Amino acid sequence: MTAAAGHGLPCSAQRGGEAVARRREFSWFARYGLVARGVSYAIIGILALQLAIGAGGKTTTQRGALLEIAERPFGRALLSP
Repeated sequence: MTAAAGHGLPCSAQRGGEAVARRREFSWFARYGLVARGVSYAIIGILALQLAIGAGGKTTTQRGALLEIAERPFGRALLSP
C-alpha cells in the first residue's frame, strides 16, 4: 500500500472515499446537512431579531429556551435528533 500524494492515506482508502463521495445517496445526505444548517441559522436569526425588537420575552436558561421551542408548532420536530 502506498500513501496518496500529500494525504497520508493508502491509495485504496482514498479511492474508496472518492467512490462514496460520487454516490447519489452521499449527495442527498450532504444536501440534507446543508438544509439543516440553514434551518438552524434561520431559527437563530428569527430569535435574534425578536430579541432586537423587544419581543424576546424574559431571560431564561438554555433549558428554558429549549422548552420554549418545544412548545411551538413543529418545535418537537425541530429538536428531535
